[in-house]
Amino acid sequence: MSDIQSETRRKLGDLLRQHRLRSGISGRNLAQIIDLSQSKISRIETGRARISSRSVREWTQATGATTASRIEAVRISEGLERAEEEAKKALAETQEGGGRRGSRAALEASASEILLWQFVSVPELLQTVAYARALLRMSEDRSDRSLDTKIAQLGARQDILYRPSVVVKVVVSEEVLGAHFGDIRVTIDQLDKIASLARRRRFDLSVLPHGTEVIENRAASGAIYLAPSMNSSGFAVLSGAHHPEGNPAAVDRLLDDFSHYQRHSLRGDSAIALVEETARRLAANSCAAESCDGG
Repeated sequence: MSDIQSETRRKLGDLLRQHRLRSGISGRNLAQIIDLSQSKISRIETGRARISSRSVREWTQATGATTASRIEAVRISEGLERAEEEAKKALAETQEGGGRRGSRAALEASASEILLWQFVSVPELLQTVAYARALLRMSEDRSDRSLDTKIAQLGARQDILYRPSVVVKVVVSEEVLGAHFGDIRVTIDQLDKIASLARRRRFDLSVLPHGTEVIENRAASGAIYLAPSMNSSGFAVLSGAHHPEGNPAAVDRLLDDFSHYQRHSLRGDSAIALVEETARRLAANSCAAESCDGG
């Protein structure tokens, strides 16, 4: 079913793109006419974002599509909306049965793409056991048993990082990479893990350079889970939130935030090089502080 939804969404996007190209209207101008962002227009045309039936009507009208073409496009979009509503109901039932932890686990289990961004600490899905333990000890008053339980749960969730069907995209800040909590070797090991993950084919790392301002009206941390089996715009979980956000407009705004951070970040080999250089610098500083002699 999820493959069918994905293919249907791509078919609708391609159909709408053909209408726009035949009309000679640019993506920017169409975005202004039907009150969508230009990036949203692009994502719709490539099947990566939902579009409401109302917007489909406005799109086909603005591009001068024939009556038959308008009816066909609206029929496809209404079918997608019905499938999305059924998926949301199924996900809600899963969340109600699994509680707060089940909500996040259900999203991760069904996601084909996960977008993470965090400018206070390394995203928890990437954290080593030692890093997670140090961070939890600083931020929460927990017993050792409680810490062990939470870390075990985190370890189980991290299996998704190695699932071949899942794409993980991460944005972290250079400041976060250089920060450490207690033993500096914990941070060095954490950086080694990030660099190792970033070399995986389905892991996309971005590092926001030092001094880059986080725009005030953009979300400074969060996660977005995308999959055809969900609402086609996905679900988002903001830092500190107890429940996922599934409102398509809200998720689209967060997708724009994530794209904004990516555009201003180092990516690919440049990002990996920065992570590795930060690890070497921290190791050198640690060695100097301990009066290492190199032998």
